[in-house]
Amino acid sequence: MAGDGALIRKTISPYDITPGDNPGNLITQVQLKGENYDEWARSLRTALRARKKFGFIDGTILLPKEGSADLEDWWTNNSLLVSWIMNMIEPSLRSTISHMEVAKDLWDDIKERFSIMNGPRIQ
Repeated sequence: MAGDGALIRKTISPYDITPGDNPGNLITQVQLKGENYDEWARSLRTALRARKKFGFIDGTILLPKEGSADLEDWWTNNSLLVSWIMNMIEPSLRSTISHMEVAKDLWDDIKERFSIMNGPRIQ
């Protein structure tokens, strides 16, 4: 209730886009060069979690059903993430990355291509 000292907290939706969220942004200082995949992925995960957007990449924010009120917002955010991911890849390497419209598919493809697993690894 107002005036009783209770703190009212607004929960930010992952669909919210702030004025600072635009497709041309570089959301981290680390660009993927190939051999630095682990550092790049960690940096991007952190940046996306800070913006409540990592769910689009890890599959916890699923594509809404056709006709859903969230469908357009999902595609808007997904497109923003595709842009951010591509912006964080070194230009000479970017041209070798397959174009994918779904950010999770792009993320998974890059992981499959550049993540090197040499036995057990702690994450």
